[in-house]
Amino acid sequence: MRRPAGAGARTPRHLRLLALRLTLFYGAVIFLLVAGTSALLYGSLVSRLNQEDDQFLGHEVRLLRTLLQPWPAGAAELRQEALSEWNHSQYARLDIRILDAAGTTVLAGAGMQRELPRRRFPLPAGMAATAIPGRDVKGPGHRHFRVVSALAPAGAARAAFTLQIALDRTREEQALAAYQGDMAIALGLFFVLALGAGYWIARQGVRPVEASFARLSRFSADLAHELRTPVNNLRGEIEVALAHPRAAADYRTTMESALEEATRLGKLVDGLLFLARAENAQIALTAEVTDVRAELERIGEFYRAAAEQREIRLETALAEGLRARLDRALFQRAIGNLLENALRHTPAGGSIRVAASRDRDRVRVQVSDSGPGLAPERLAHLFDLEARGESREAGGWRTGGLGLGLSIVRGIMRLHGGEVEVASPPGQGVTVTLRMAAEAASAAAG
Repeated sequence: MRRPAGAGARTPRHLRLLALRLTLFYGAVIFLLVAGTSALLYGSLVSRLNQEDDQFLGHEVRLLRTLLQPWPAGAAELRQEALSEWNHSQYARLDIRILDAAGTTVLAGAGMQRELPRRRFPLPAGMAATAIPGRDVKGPGHRHFRVVSALAPAGAARAAFTLQIALDRTREEQALAAYQGDMAIALGLFFVLALGAGYWIARQGVRPVEASFARLSRFSADLAHELRTPVNNLRGEIEVALAHPRAAADYRTTMESALEEATRLGKLVDGLLFLARAENAQIALTAEVTDVRAELERIGEFYRAAAEQREIRLETALAEGLRARLDRALFQRAIGNLLENALRHTPAGGSIRVAASRDRDRVRVQVSDSGPGLAPERLAHLFDLEARGESREAGGWRTGGLGLGLSIVRGIMRLHGGEVEVASPPGQGVTVTLRMAAEAASAAAG
């Protein structure tokens, strides 16, 4: 019984699991790549902001060092000069503290003691240091600061002052936090998209496996179908022969029939092995430039006697100068299969025609018969072994003695880089057309 349409398309459980694993794998890989890229960009952004803030704080350290040099330590003018220097709106986010050599606060901004006590600052950088790395410090009320500490000389005695400078970067941190939230939402959405993309990629990867699995399943069913008839015949004949004692002539007849079925099985196995090797391109061609007309005439002569016994006319219409690079043994097998099919399905008084001609840069060989032909639904499944098995049971057109003839012909043509077409106009029999590359010599001959 033929499987329902689409039954073979059902995906096996292990292939569904494979597709699921591939989906998760591809989705995770895509997501990790994007997440990693986003993390690198975010880190680069934070690093750039820190660098800019450190440059600004370094500039302020150099400015304070310049201001401190003319005055002796603890000079009253220092306070007035420093406060006037920072009394601008651009320094609203900046706060400073200056300590003398004894650790006494000489100058401090209004928010310094409240927001950032001395201990929150790092050890001061040396007086010769120009690049001073900052430190992030969190103050009360969820405020964030970038702070630096450095030594500065002042006065004739060059006594060391300690500079502590803080830059309020609360707004920057809030912007970065908002960016992190937006990025988390975007990555969540992208993860869903990554799973979708992973599923699509997995389906593209699994589809050839599914097709191979479907072909294997169909091949297994077709093989079982092909083997069932000769095996059942052998078993039945042997059971009948063993049921009762019989004469030697009866046993001989049974053995001859069993030998015929065994031969049929051998041909079936040979055909299946040929198809398997042809499918995987494991057949080495012994190709040579061949005169197609001469080769077809020899094959026609071989089958002409069988056609006359069945009262069938075997006609040929072969053009001159047709040459192709062929494996002669395989080409003879392909044409022989087609002629055997035609002889089997052409009634007495009918005709078979073998024609060969030039078709642009290809050689075209056609084998036609005047038999009953094929119904359109049979033609659509002509290379399906199981469908051909049904066709045999229904008395339809049979592609070879064991249902493998056309598949073998197609395999041979594919090995030669050619193609096969089958046509069956209503009431006009069947025409099988083979096309293969023509040798350049045939163009000169034609």
